[in-house]
Formats: sequence, structure tokens, C-alpha cells
Amino acid sequence: MHSPLISIIIPTYNAASTLPRALESALSQSIQNLEILVVDDASTDETQELIQRYMDRDDRVHYYRLKENSGGAAKPKNVGVMHARGSYIAILDADDEWMETKLEKQLQLFQESTNTRLGFVGAHALLVENGTETLKPVRNYTNILHHLLASDYMGSGSSTLYRKDVFDQVGGFDETLKSAQDLEMRIRLAQQYDFAVPDSGPLLKYHIRPGSVTRRLSVEQKDADHAYIIQKYRHLYEQNPVAYSNKLRSDGTRYILAGYYRRGWSAFLRSIKTHPTNWRSYVYLLLSFLGAHNYRRLTHLKRNARAIKHTL
Repeated sequence: MHSPLISIIIPTYNAASTLPRALESALSQSIQNLEILVVDDASTDETQELIQRYMDRDDRVHYYRLKENSGGAAKPKNVGVMHARGSYIAILDADDEWMETKLEKQLQLFQESTNTRLGFVGAHALLVENGTETLKPVRNYTNILHHLLASDYMGSGSSTLYRKDVFDQVGGFDETLKSAQDLEMRIRLAQQYDFAVPDSGPLLKYHIRPGSVTRRLSVEQKDADHAYIIQKYRHLYEQNPVAYSNKLRSDGTRYILAGYYRRGWSAFLRSIKTHPTNWRSYVYLLLSFLGAHNYRRLTHLKRNARAIKHTL
């Protein structure tokens, strides 16, 4: 299989403790025609010294440092894309790690596909939190735009391989956002390009780290970011009331699990008002009165059953 150059962009901020794991997984890919662009969002830890050691060891590793912290991952990602020379772009968060065949299987899907509209390829993941690994499968959605409008999840930011010309066509990550940049980018992509997932097991591990940029953001900031996305794509939501109802239900779940019950109930009620026959919103609303712990346990069982079904 011909292996074109793939540009791996690693945005990082004060993640020197996890960065070696991410870098080693990138350098260990079965495809070796790579460049690795580490973009440092003005870290105050030993990130720069750490990357220098990797650059001394492997000339595929490159380092770029922002003068001031941008407060989010969008700008570092865009800086990486600007310097990328590859035909494909892959984002790898400094917290995460890839299985060694991740890029190989995604590139193979691109190269074997006859679909000229295929613009981005995802991957199944293992979510790692408190020592527990949970399968997070991603479906080959026939209507990926509807799913993105309806749900926050289509794989972590580290899961996707993009065609470089896609970025040239739709533009970079929206730097207005402090979170959900991947969601917003994918909504833009899905209006023009198709999405696919390799038929394989999980190809990455998505680590939940308390000190990560996204985890540090307040509920208010995440609310503002999601409200911004809804407003930006208001015309799409108006055309897809079912998707909007499901989006509100997804927001309700996020609130309940964070302990913001009133906000969660409000989101569920708005979901029902938007699409009164969306029976899942009624079920989730009722489950929410059992408390966050039981809500998490019951919805977790549901997701596990769906994941098991997906792998059969």
C-alpha cells in the first residue's frame, strides 16, 4: 500500500506527564511516513525540554510554541495544520495514545474507497478513566450530519484522520470555541463530505485526565460553546427538529451527570417540547430523578449493551 505523508498534530499545554505516551504511540505507528508537529500552547512545565529530546532522537518530530496561552485547543491545532506538509491530517491529544495500526487501517479505508466524497475517517476507542477501560464504538452513519447535530460524540478528537485538502476547503478549527472545536469542525465537514469507520477493534485509548484543558473548563463555558454552535448552525437545526431534540437530550444527560439537575430537567423538557414524540427524552427525564449515580449506572448499562451489539 502506497503510504503518503501523514501529518500528526499534537496540541499540548502543561501535559509533560502524558506527552511521552502520546509521542511514543505516534512514533510506533506501522506507517512510518510521518511528521509529528507538537504545538505548545505556552506551557509552563518541562514540555519544551522534553520535546527537544525527542527531536534529537527523531527528525520527524517538530516543535512550535505559542507566545501566549490561547485558552483552548483550536489555535494550536490550526498552527499545526498551517505547518503540515502531509496529504492527511491526524490530531492526537497529549493525553491520548494510538494502537500501532491506527493510521494504517484508516489510510487503507481511504485508499480502497471509491467514494470521492470521503473526507474524514474515524475509529473505535477505549475510554480510560480511573483504571477502567470502556469501549466507545463509532458507527458508520449513513447521515453523519444528522448525528453530529444530535449528539456531541463521534469519537474523540484523537480518533479522526482527515484529508488535508478538506481543511483547505472548509477552513480550520473555530478559535472562538474553548471546547467542542472538533464537533463544530465535523459539522462543517459533514455538509460537504462523507465519513467512514474501519471495520476493526478499537484503535486508540482516550484518557480522561482531571487537569486537561477540556476538564478544567466550567459548565458555563461549555454551555456557551454549545450555544454558539447551535446559533451558528441554527438553519440546520430548524431543518432537523428531531436532531435538535436529541441534541437537547444529550445536553440534559451532560448536566445530570455533572450534578446540575435543574439545567438537566430544563434540557429534557425543551427536548420534549421540540419533538413531543421523542420517547427517549421522557425516559431520560424520569431516570434523572433517580440521581446522578443511578442515572449514570442505568445509561451506562444501555451504552454497554449497544457497544456489545455493535461488536457482534
